[in-house]
Amino acid sequence: MNERPEPTASRNNDAGVRQHAHGQRWGIVVAAVGLILTTLGLYGAIESVWFGTGAQRADAQVVGPFDSSEGVGALEFTAAGRHYRVPARGAWGLYAAQTDAIGVRITILYQIERPEDVRLADFSSRYGGPLIAIALGLIFTPCGVLVLRYGIRMTGTGFESPPHAD
Repeated sequence: MNERPEPTASRNNDAGVRQHAHGQRWGIVVAAVGLILTTLGLYGAIESVWFGTGAQRADAQVVGPFDSSEGVGALEFTAAGRHYRVPARGAWGLYAAQTDAIGVRITILYQIERPEDVRLADFSSRYGGPLIAIALGLIFTPCGVLVLRYGIRMTGTGFESPPHAD
């Protein structure tokens, strides 16, 4: 009397729908990560261009660690007759120069009204990180959209797209 009913086709379809919904969640996550990376990359590139607009160039020398920080180089330069010792920063204002380059002279950018706010002037320090973030974002976003649109499920032999009734 208390027999369990046999699985029906509709239950199998429900499981397929759940698998597809799981793939859609992964699609949303991957697309969101892609959009975040693209946004951060664009912000970093625009901020680097904005910082460089109206900035003055100066030669600075890497003199050692800045405030006992490991790996962050301190730069010394003179602007408007005043001597400055500042941390080396690249894109997004993140620390950039290594202390193993002590004695090396590099070109920096600084704002006239805030000479203590310095960015390294070379292309890779200013735009390398943002361009990598943009490139990764432009890869992740379409992949996430494709997974969201077509779904994906894991099988014993790899990934496959579930059947669609389009």
